[in-house]
Amino acid sequence: MAQFSVEQIPRPVLILGVFAIGVFLFTQFKKPHTICDTQLEQFRETESGRIFNRRSKSIDHAATITRAKETCYEGRGSGGACFEYYRLLRMLVINLENVSAECGDDLMEIGELKLAIGDGVTVMAQVAWGDEPPDRNAPFGPLQAPELALFCQLRQVLFKYGQEGEWSRLRSVIFAKLPGEPRKFETNPEGQNRCTNCENLPSALQALGSVEEVTSRSLFGLRCDNLL
Repeated sequence: MAQFSVEQIPRPVLILGVFAIGVFLFTQFKKPHTICDTQLEQFRETESGRIFNRRSKSIDHAATITRAKETCYEGRGSGGACFEYYRLLRMLVINLENVSAECGDDLMEIGELKLAIGDGVTVMAQVAWGDEPPDRNAPFGPLQAPELALFCQLRQVLFKYGQEGEWSRLRSVIFAKLPGEPRKFETNPEGQNRCTNCENLPSALQALGSVEEVTSRSLFGLRCDNLL
């Protein structure tokens, strides 16, 4: 009886067979495309150029939210400095409505998204606080009802996707950054202003003594029931 060997198979047929086997194995072991995959792809596409960098004609364009955040922080909310930043955050919140809570684990692994939400919460809390602990009767600084609602929406997003722990972490980090007293300056003989207490500026927690007191004077004490 004649023995069969691979060498007897015509090369085109052999190549086609190997390719067919490869395609079969790939389809068997490839992770099936899920509804969450579709929602996340649509989210990425919608937020391209906003929280994600965008590539066009071989040129990388930085996410617009980065510059908008810097402008807002530098202007401390005055003179419309935060208008574009808040607009981008509102659009982000709206687009997240199309991603179901069941997709939260995959969604919150997106670094750009976590950064955008964390920065939004941080900047808004800092703008509301100002350069020193605000009066307990007026704790929201230049922020008006639409901005307060936006802060609550960012909180709602984190809770929707099971990120209560991230909210608590952000609060702790922010409380350590909020200033406990205003910066003090003096003019040297050359006419330059020098901050005399910046290196030892106490945090809000150090100055006020308790988390509860800082909370009551910050955006984290905001009641969101009537704003959502």
